[in-house]
Amino acid sequence: STGEYNISFGDYAACCLTTGRANISIGYHAGRRVKNGDDNIFMGRYTGCATSGDNNIFLGCRAGCKSTSGSQNLALGTLAMGACDVTGTGNIALGCQAGLKVTSGNKNIFIGHDVALNCEITGNYNFIFGKAAAVRLTSGNDNFVGGYQGGYCLSTGSANILLGSRIASDGGAEFTGCCNIILGDSAGKKATTASH
Repeated sequence: STGEYNISFGDYAACCLTTGRANISIGYHAGRRVKNGDDNIFMGRYTGCATSGDNNIFLGCRAGCKSTSGSQNLALGTLAMGACDVTGTGNIALGCQAGLKVTSGNKNIFIGHDVALNCEITGNYNFIFGKAAAVRLTSGNDNFVGGYQGGYCLSTGSANILLGSRIASDGGAEFTGCCNIILGDSAGKKATTASH
């Protein structure tokens, strides 16, 4: 390795490192495949083990474990941003399985247990918080969602403000509407394509 200023500790931690600089990899397989990425911090078993990007921070078992070329991402919690090939930039996932399937999405913020859990996320600029909020989010952009199961069925809808428990959460059809403001417990529970 010709890389400099790296710290690694744990079986197979940063074992493929070549020219990468200033990386910290602590834990079993942490940062295992990092070759030329710079300024990453991986702490926990399998964190960032497929990463080639720069300036990522992954803390918690398997956090960011399938991230590849994504850069400037922050994932804190078991499996946060941990199930898909992350190529997006500037995402934040805080909580167990938060943003689990982020792929090419950029500059999203996910806070809470199981937030945006079930679908591959390609959308941008979403702010989602609350347990199991927006679990069906896919390509929706610019949404602000908060509350227990808030926006549960939100998928491709964009520019929505959904605040309260179980908003747009009917277990049936996906919510694809845009430019809505829905506030209050169970409000718009059966909303699907409503816009404006």
